[in-house]
Amino acid sequence: MKIVKSLLPLAVFLTVLCMGGMLACQNLNKEDLFGIQCDTTSVSYSADIEPILQSNCLHCHYDGTPVAPFSLQGFKNVLIRVNTGELEGAVNHLPGSPQMPRDGPKLPECELSLINKWIREGAPNN
Repeated sequence: MKIVKSLLPLAVFLTVLCMGGMLACQNLNKEDLFGIQCDTTSVSYSADIEPILQSNCLHCHYDGTPVAPFSLQGFKNVLIRVNTGELEGAVNHLPGSPQMPRDGPKLPECELSLINKWIREGAPNN
């Protein structure tokens, strides 16, 4: 009984520590971690959009993949999905659109802002 009583504070401490660790686990982005502001003044396909697609979409949407029904590899393929509204609907989780990335969280707000502004500006190949 003495051993149980002496281990009780340690057990409580470890429980609280583990719970705090679980609550601290979040999917933080650069803006949250480093206080970086999202700069959407000049959005470029090659500098902004293509890297977002590469890191979030191309693991399924690449040329010749059996995983996804179409490719987002290369500007021409991306433009097709922009013109149909599929890209905007999917990344913004609009009603009636598949939510992408599949089985993952919505893209960070900064990345969504960059994609949406680029689309509003006519999706230039810049």
